[in-house]
Amino acid sequence: MLEIRDLHVTTDEKEIVSGVSLEIGKGLYFLMGPNGAGKSTLARALAGDPSLKVSGSIAIDGEDITSLEPEERFKRGLFLGYQIPPEIKGVKVRTFLEKSLKKVNRKLDLEQLARQVGLPVGILERDVNLGFSGGERKKLETMQMLAFKPRYAILDEPDSGIDIDTIRKLGEILESCKKECGILVITHTGNLLKFTKPDKVFILADGKIVARGDHGLVEEIEERGYSWAME
Repeated sequence: MLEIRDLHVTTDEKEIVSGVSLEIGKGLYFLMGPNGAGKSTLARALAGDPSLKVSGSIAIDGEDITSLEPEERFKRGLFLGYQIPPEIKGVKVRTFLEKSLKKVNRKLDLEQLARQVGLPVGILERDVNLGFSGGERKKLETMQMLAFKPRYAILDEPDSGIDIDTIRKLGEILESCKKECGILVITHTGNLLKFTKPDKVFILADGKIVARGDHGLVEEIEERGYSWAME
């Protein structure tokens, strides 16, 4: 269980996340909310972004990781897929993945994995995300999740900037992975509902969880917007 208790996150002297408490077990979870609600800040805090001031607690399977460095969180099975995956000039995708896999004592056929997410094998010899399209960056994030097999994955807008075929493939992958790990997907739309169904949905507004429900909550948000949940 990924347990988040009374989490407060401050950046530039402004509190962005205000007392969030969540539990993520095996399965698929959606985190939705209006722009500026604090969703990406929450994701960064869970991953251990050192630029953020955090109070409250974060625990993985009973172990408090609130004070651990990002690499130690990764070793314990926590993975973050970025909203805007960064470029790493001078580091090949293959090298990046192989060195990261050593941290978790795993070896994989990276060519096969690239094909599985719809990436050309040649992308392994390119610098990480350098000159990548938005879709290629998102596919590489999905490839990393599959490679590392985390206990808990936080995916920040994995469905943004990708076409319908890639959304379908992402939905299939999420359906497969949710049986083995806990996945928290940050999303603005219900596009993924055509191909997968979340076990639980959380609505974040003004840094607080204002609603919880099943996949029907996503449909209600698409019909009525967020304002009703914030009243």
